[in-house]
Amino acid sequence: MRDKEFQKLLKNISTALQYKTIEELNSYICSVTKDNDKSEAQTKILECVCKEYGIALNTLIKTKSNQKIVRAKRVCFCILHNVLGFSTRYIAFNVFKMTYHNMVADAIKRYKKANIKIKEDRDYKEEIDNITLKAIQIINN
Repeated sequence: MRDKEFQKLLKNISTALQYKTIEELNSYICSVTKDNDKSEAQTKILECVCKEYGIALNTLIKTKSNQKIVRAKRVCFCILHNVLGFSTRYIAFNVFKMTYHNMVADAIKRYKKANIKIKEDRDYKEEIDNITLKAIQIINN
């Protein structure tokens, strides 16, 4: 039974791709699967990270070049993924309005595979863990 459902899904995707681009289809899928209950928590997480790094929310979302902002974004990616369960595509396309989700996936992979014996990895993981705890406290209050 699942094979038939899967074949039907693939056929529907194939049909949709005749009329829409992959980006449009991704955007639509992300918007349909958006969990509105999590939008308040998402905002609190973003604000918490902005406060930690001393940057404005608009700057965090739109700026790309500053190393401090890139670091803050990576922290956001990991927290949104780990705490709220957002996919890399959702974070990239819906939260940060990015064209690709590779940067999000790389940040999450680096966090998950961090080797605590390596100082740089340990610092990266500890920084995210500390801000995650602060964000969770803010969400729960």
